[in-house]
Amino acid sequence: MANVETEAAAFMRKCDDLISSKFILADAKISELLKSISVSKELCNLFRQVTEEFSYARAKEEYIAATPDGSINRKVIILPEDIYEQIAFVFCLLVDFDSGNLDFNQFLQEYYNVDGSFTESYSAFTNQLIKPFKNSVRQALKSKNIEIGLIPGKADERTMLLKELRVTIVRLRKTVAKIVEDADSRFGMNILLSAMLDALSKEDYKSFKALTIGYTFGENYVGIATDDLKRICEIMGRLKL
Repeated sequence: MANVETEAAAFMRKCDDLISSKFILADAKISELLKSISVSKELCNLFRQVTEEFSYARAKEEYIAATPDGSINRKVIILPEDIYEQIAFVFCLLVDFDSGNLDFNQFLQEYYNVDGSFTESYSAFTNQLIKPFKNSVRQALKSKNIEIGLIPGKADERTMLLKELRVTIVRLRKTVAKIVEDADSRFGMNILLSAMLDALSKEDYKSFKALTIGYTFGENYVGIATDDLKRICEIMGRLKL
């Protein structure tokens, strides 16, 4: 079981690598992610099971839809609600990218176009497709009683820092409740801190950074400077958020 957990952790790390990668390295990161599946018997079994009766052609017809605002010649990817169908759908897309059946650059322009910027489009792609895919695989493995282990080294440190970040924010909420006298300011600052915790849970680090900037203005406005905020900024620097 230890080997299975290590392989699962390696897969999760490859997902993180793809998410945090630069757009220009995406092809290589997709190949590495698929390789992490191929070398794991448990992961191969999982992906074989979810794709066994899965119709990729039907799924593309069902989950590629017109935008809600009715934009002409613009479609979006809608993820299946069922986690196993979601895993199969995203997996098939990744295989298509890796094999060259789907041009990744063209795919981004067609379905995740953000003001013509490949960088922003890639960020939208990873946030809306790869993060949910990673979490669905994690849920599927947990249903098999496979707890995701940690890869020694950087993964351990990153996990510990993210945990400390959450603990620090929770502690800061209590501090704000005690030392900020103005009720409106206290309420607003706690709203920001709650949103920061929510962004962490979703691994939405771009929003987390923006919310932290907003909270910093809040401390400046009420005239306080907490050690916890300093620590949050230090951890963000180490995590390169």
